[in-house]
Amino acid sequence: MKIVETLPNISEGKNKELINRIKDLSENFDKIWFISCKSDEYFNRSFISVVGELNEIEDFLIQMVKICGGKYKISEIIVGIIQNRCRRCHPDCTANIYNL
Repeated sequence: MKIVETLPNISEGKNKELINRIKDLSENFDKIWFISCKSDEYFNRSFISVVGELNEIEDFLIQMVKICGGKYKISEIIVGIIQNRCRRCHPDCTANIYNL
């Protein structure tokens, strides 16, 4: 099984309800673990740390985009996973794959 660590960030640092909905979303998946969320109200950003099985991470990120109102492009959010899958990781990519 491949475990992925991903650190999606969203342009929202003040809306605690939105962040809680993303955290609650992780509970809908068997192999997803919500690690942390760091929000910065001043810069209006939230950095979310999630670990899980590769296929479930992809599904989680797609659902996360829907929760955020669809204002983010799904392709931009999952590009790190796709690049890692191909082993052509960009230096700014925030997804890591671990073989277990």
